[in-house]
Amino acid sequence: MSLTKALSDIIKNLPLYEQDNFSKLDPTLKALITSERPDLYLANIGLTQEEYKKTTTIPESIKTYLAEQIIKKANGDNEMILKIIQSIMKLEFEVETQNPIRSGNRFVGILMRTYVANQEWIPMEGEEFSFEKAQANNLIRERYEESSIPDLKDYVTVLNDNVKKMWLLMQQAGKQCPGFSSKGLISAPVFQCTQLLPQLSAEEIKRGEKAITLETPPQEEGESFFEALVKDVEMPEFSDNPPIETHLKNIKDHIRNTPWKVGIFFILFKGGVDNDDQRVPHRIDKILKEIKAFDDGEVDAKTAYDKIVKFAQEAIEHPGKGQTQGTKEFYLDIVNHRVLGDYPFAEQQQPSQDDTAKLI
Repeated sequence: MSLTKALSDIIKNLPLYEQDNFSKLDPTLKALITSERPDLYLANIGLTQEEYKKTTTIPESIKTYLAEQIIKKANGDNEMILKIIQSIMKLEFEVETQNPIRSGNRFVGILMRTYVANQEWIPMEGEEFSFEKAQANNLIRERYEESSIPDLKDYVTVLNDNVKKMWLLMQQAGKQCPGFSSKGLISAPVFQCTQLLPQLSAEEIKRGEKAITLETPPQEEGESFFEALVKDVEMPEFSDNPPIETHLKNIKDHIRNTPWKVGIFFILFKGGVDNDDQRVPHRIDKILKEIKAFDDGEVDAKTAYDKIVKFAQEAIEHPGKGQTQGTKEFYLDIVNHRVLGDYPFAEQQQPSQDDTAKLI
């Protein structure tokens, strides 16, 4: 498992009990956090209800890191980000029916506030996005410092349309949860935007100073309040992603179309293993067998993909003696979910004239 310096620093600064919790985290969630492209995983594979429930055990600082990575790696693809938020919202309303989004340290809430921060951020030249940087320099804070008006409706003109679309998705998802429309639908946008206003320092908190907050309107004004926030936008429509089985087929075809180099240790013993008349490295063989298990209906597509990632991670951490750099790079492409994006899959090689003559 390879960690970025930023993630390593976050983990080092966690209390020991939270470091221990992270070390015991669900393998799929840990792989998601440490991968290079968590956005591609969430957009194409996604989490189960049980996996999402376990996000409550992830420390807030790591959840914020993950949210930042999702948004940064999507690289301005707001349709992808909104689709990810929509899928996470759906899980949130399925597993937290009492007080969704607002209760506790919910991942969906952190992802949403981070997206608001990203869309309202005023970046300095060459600056890379982070929630902390956006919190210090954003359009909502700029408007507040001009007017000091605590009514969020006064900020509609500086709210990005993508933020408003996100709130429409929240309204749609919340219809299955009685009571959310009269509470969370109103308070969530207010809270998310309040997070971008100047925050109290530890010293100010000690002195008993009150934090700057935007006002949550009375419940009876909630519907008109929300409609005022989103009046300029419509519910986004998304294109469908390829099903998981398409990604599994792409991986299988790539393996079949690639001439794998396996180590030769001495004359009578060569590395790798035979799989349907193809000599492949041992973990590649495991990957092929897992895809076959899916093809035969023994496992579902998500389980197969997650196990493939596990095999690739094992191969990186415990490489065989004959593992080549090219094979390692393919394992890294799987672990980092690059194979779910615009990936240069190997195409089937057409036989040359000489090869055709040999077959005849």
